[in-house]
Amino acid sequence: MPAYIVTVLIAYLVFHLRPVEPNPGHSWAGLWRHLTLTQIYSGDYVVAYMHQGLTQMWSLAVEGAFYAVLPLLAYLLLTVLSRRRWRPAVVLAGLAALATVSPIWLVLMHTTDWLPRGAGLWLPHYLVWFVGGMVLALLTTTGVTCPAFLALNSPGRPGWYEQLMGSRPMVWLGEISYEIFLLHVIVMGLLMTLVLRWPLYTGSVAVLFTLTVAVTIPTAWLLHRLTRPGNRRPG
Repeated sequence: MPAYIVTVLIAYLVFHLRPVEPNPGHSWAGLWRHLTLTQIYSGDYVVAYMHQGLTQMWSLAVEGAFYAVLPLLAYLLLTVLSRRRWRPAVVLAGLAALATVSPIWLVLMHTTDWLPRGAGLWLPHYLVWFVGGMVLALLTTTGVTCPAFLALNSPGRPGWYEQLMGSRPMVWLGEISYEIFLLHVIVMGLLMTLVLRWPLYTGSVAVLFTLTVAVTIPTAWLLHRLTRPGNRRPG
């Protein structure tokens, strides 16, 4: 959250100094909504609270909603359904039922007028994604394994994919990947207007991608250094 809050404040400052239209989320109400991860909860987020420098943050609002309801889901799955006993098969059945919320939500969105247009960004639409992660987490406690080729490893030694992902450059990029996600839209917008002088979202994708990555990585590293949890190294 510290890195997120800093990014939101930077976005509102940048777009106050260099306004872009349309930008319905650039308001005091929009600022409050973004700081509390509630910007997507309106009849139509795009015309109500979407901010040009923070368009990607809708996904964090969905994640925030999931973690808010996770204690309730855990209670229902582990206490009510499993009757306070560790019963993996029962929990898996409960998760399978929970996964049906997403397709039902989609059907209701497209066949009825019960839900607003903005409901396509709400947690129920994406709940099946989180259920997939919960299923994997549960399976790790039961000793379930998968064939080596599915894990991109050869038996008994790390595969090329694991070696690549475990290399120092990739680990370093992984450590700042969240901050890259937070900042890249702001950086891209500034590069297009101040450096490249292109109308927004026009021009060469390759040039824009290269410049955005080159500027975002060091900026993300700085944000990570300033806001990471436990900023002090162990003595």
